[in-house]
Amino acid sequence: MKHRRKPQTPFFRCNSSRLSRVYTRKHFRIGYKNFQIGDIVRITDSTDGEDYFAQIIQLIVNEYSQGFAFVIWLVPKLGYNFKSSDQFDLSNYTSFMEEEKPVPLSACEFECHSLLPNWSPEHEVREQFRNELKERIEANKREGIF
Repeated sequence: MKHRRKPQTPFFRCNSSRLSRVYTRKHFRIGYKNFQIGDIVRITDSTDGEDYFAQIIQLIVNEYSQGFAFVIWLVPKLGYNFKSSDQFDLSNYTSFMEEEKPVPLSACEFECHSLLPNWSPEHEVREQFRNELKERIEANKREGIF
């Protein structure tokens, strides 16, 4: 008598009929830590052990109540060397680039709140445009164009 084999289901079975829910939040609490949009966070790289700073531009929560943040990385200005004993000062950093993937909030350490009460990523872009325009106007004045 021949035994019939039961068809095996793949280990990673895809259920395309079930959608994953993701919610945006203005603030999110994980344990004793409270995060909000605009906060500065410290993220330690698992490969080199170095600390990096970022600013939260969006908070999302999945259906399992796990929090994630989309961030803009902050890089130190020329000539500034951060030591771990130093107090973080946003004036010594500039926005660099937006991270493409969300960072788990469990990997973020709160550093400080935003200096602006209603901070948004647009504030940063507008400030950068203003500075570039001022530099161009001053350069044109020096060259005698204006």
